[in-house]
Amino acid sequence: MDVNEKIELIKRNTQEIVTEEELAELLKKKKQPAVYLGTAVTGRPHVGYFMWVLKMADFLKAGFKVKLLLADIHGALDNTPWDLLENRFKYYSIVIPAMFEAIGADIKNFEIVKGSDFQMKKEFVFDILKMSTFASVHDCTKAASDVVKQSKSPKLSGLIYPIMQALDEEYLKVDIQYGGIDQRKIYF
Repeated sequence: MDVNEKIELIKRNTQEIVTEEELAELLKKKKQPAVYLGTAVTGRPHVGYFMWVLKMADFLKAGFKVKLLLADIHGALDNTPWDLLENRFKYYSIVIPAMFEAIGADIKNFEIVKGSDFQMKKEFVFDILKMSTFASVHDCTKAASDVVKQSKSPKLSGLIYPIMQALDEEYLKVDIQYGGIDQRKIYF
């Protein structure tokens, strides 16, 4: 598959690419780029998950390494009870690969990463604290508004969530972050 065919596959059913020129350059320079998608373990996977499973399958077909971040700490920051995180992680670890298999995707270049495996390390925590000295409450509130459950009396955790998400891509060593339009305030 040449670069143009890979781009067309990645663009399929995609609302926005920032930027297509950067994507083309990446595909020309790197044999196997890496992409990640993160999902917080906040509830049960449902039929809507197939939308991003299908897109990640396109990335796999285009020769990418696909990393799925099962974001257990993000789940806790978004009101999942702490005592459920491990069981939710295990459940997602079984259900989501089965979704890939159900659509016939080759998952040899697919990896599941547990968020707490790197997010609890002192380097990551230090970077959260460091980044919090640059990010304003306004910006974090705005970034979190579409991705964290909101209430009349929001918790501080909702402001930490987008900082962590912005750092995830660096710690996962990926070239592309895949997310919905609701994620754009975090990635930019």
